[in-house]
Amino acid sequence: MSTKAAVNNFLRDLVQKIDTFRIVFEERKNFKELLKMLDYTQSDCIVDIKQLTAKNYHKGPITDTINQGEYWEFGKMIKNIEV
Repeated sequence: MSTKAAVNNFLRDLVQKIDTFRIVFEERKNFKELLKMLDYTQSDCIVDIKQLTAKNYHKGPITDTINQGEYWEFGKMIKNIEV
C-alpha cells in the first residue's frame, strides 16, 4: 500500500507522460466490449485516466510479471459500472 503522497506523485507524473507521449491501449476483447457497453472511446478513457485522484487508488505499485516494470491499480464508477 502506497502513501497518499506517493499516489499523488504517480498520478502527476502519469498526466505529464500522457501529455508528452501517448497511451497505447492493448487490443483485448474484454476492453473493446467494455468500451461498447459504456458507449466510450479511447479518448474518453484518457480523459478519465487524467482525472483520477488518490481516492481512486486501489493498490500498487505491483511488479509486472509479464512486461518489464510495474503497474498501479485504480477504480472508478462509470455509468454505474466499476472499471
